[in-house]
Amino acid sequence: MIDMNKHIIAKSDQLNAADLGPRGKGRIIRITRVREADSSEQPIIIDYEGGEGRPWKPSKGMRRLLAFAWQDVENAEEYAGRYVEVYNDPDVLWAGEKSGGIRISRMSHISEPVTYPLPISRTKRIPFTVQPLVVKQRQTPAGWVDEYIEGLKVCADLESLLAYQNDEARAKWVAILKDKHATEHKRVVDANAIRYQELAGEGPADEQRGEANSDAPEDDDDQFPGGAE
Repeated sequence: MIDMNKHIIAKSDQLNAADLGPRGKGRIIRITRVREADSSEQPIIIDYEGGEGRPWKPSKGMRRLLAFAWQDVENAEEYAGRYVEVYNDPDVLWAGEKSGGIRISRMSHISEPVTYPLPISRTKRIPFTVQPLVVKQRQTPAGWVDEYIEGLKVCADLESLLAYQNDEARAKWVAILKDKHATEHKRVVDANAIRYQELAGEGPADEQRGEANSDAPEDDDDQFPGGAE
C-alpha cells in the first residue's frame, strides 16, 4: 500500500497549513518546547512530539490566543507538555487575500470554551472560540497498580472483592503485568492476599490472589490507557 501522505507534505523547515486537515480533522500536537527566534515575523517557535525538525511557528493571532486562553504571558516555557489541536483555515488572509493558515480549534488546560476577539485586519476583530481538549494521561504500570490497590480498600466483603478482581478490564491489565511487569504483578498479588485476609481472616486460595486471571483476554500491547481525544 502506498501512503500518499508522506509524498504531499510541503518541503519546509516548519509546519505548514497545507499539511493539516480542516477544522474538526486537524492534528493534535503535544508541545515539547517553546523558544524564541531571531525574527520579527515569527518570533516564537513551538516544538512538538513527532515534529521531525518542522516546528510550528504560530501567527501573532494564535500567539495572543495561547496567552489569553492559558492566562500565561510571561512564562511560555510552561506550555511544554500541553496539547493543542491545529487545523488549516483556508479563510486566513495574507496581504488582503485568502491564503490559508494554521489556527487552533482545541486546547488542553482549559475547562470551558474560550472566546477571544481575533484581529483579522487592522480595524476588524471577530470572536474566535477554542474548545477544551480532553487529555487522558498515559498511565504507567506502577501508577495503574497504585490505583488498583486503592480500589481494593473499597471492597467491603469477599463478594465485592472477587467482582473487583475479576472485572474484565482489570483482568486484562493484570495479565499484561504478569507477562511483562513481574514486579508490579507481585504487588497486585500481595495486595489481593492482604485484602482477602482482612475480609476473610484466613489465607487466600490461588484464585483470590490475582492468579485467576489466566482467562483474561490476550493482548500483546502493554501500553496502558492514555493520550488525547
